[in-house]
Amino acid sequence: MRSWEDWDFEYWDSYGVPKRWLLSADIYPISYIFIVSETGYVKTVQADKYAYTFIEKKDGIISEKVYQPYNKEGLKWRSGHDSSVWDLWTRLPASGNSVIITSSRKDALCIWAQAGIPSVSLQSEGMRIKPQVIQELKNRFKKVFVLYDNDIQSQINTGRIDGKKIADEFGVIQIEIPSIYGCKDTSDLYHKYKGDIVKKVILQLIK
Repeated sequence: MRSWEDWDFEYWDSYGVPKRWLLSADIYPISYIFIVSETGYVKTVQADKYAYTFIEKKDGIISEKVYQPYNKEGLKWRSGHDSSVWDLWTRLPASGNSVIITSSRKDALCIWAQAGIPSVSLQSEGMRIKPQVIQELKNRFKKVFVLYDNDIQSQINTGRIDGKKIADEFGVIQIEIPSIYGCKDTSDLYHKYKGDIVKKVILQLIK
C-alpha cells in the first residue's frame, strides 16, 4: 500500500465517490502487486499510477481485488474474492426502504454517496446468487432493485439480460439507466454529467 494522493481523490470524485466515502470503503492505493502461482512462486509487478485494492471480510476471511482503471495489459482487475463475496455487504444498514444490487463497488459507492440509497455488488453480473442471500435482503429492505450495466455499445445488452434473470427468478425490481444519457453505469453517468444527475435518475427509477 501507499499513501493517498490528491490525484487519487480527484479520480474517484470524478466518478461520484467523494473523499469521505472513499476512505471508509476499505479501498487502498497500492504501489506493487504480488502474484502467487500454484507452486508458491511470487511475482512482483509494479502497479499503475492509478491502482487500488478492494478489501472484503466474509466469515472471518479477508480477501482482496486489485483495480487498475487505465491498465491495458490484462491487469485492470485481479481478484482474490470468491463468488460468494459481495462488495460493501458488511456496510449495509440493518434495515431500510431500498437497496440496489449493481455491477461494481465503484457504482455502488456512487449510488450510495450521490443518491443516499444503500448499494452492494457481486464480483460480476453473471455470478449466481444464493436464494437465501436475496431473501435476507428482502427481509431487511422494503424494496430490492437490480441495476446492471446498460451495454449500449454491444449488439447484446448482457447487463439487461442478467438483470432480468435476477428480477424474474427472485421477484426483485429491475431498473436501468435510460438510454438517452448514453451511459452504461452510474459512475459513468456522474462522470459525464456531474451535479445531481445520479440522484435525479436513481430516485426517479425507484419511485
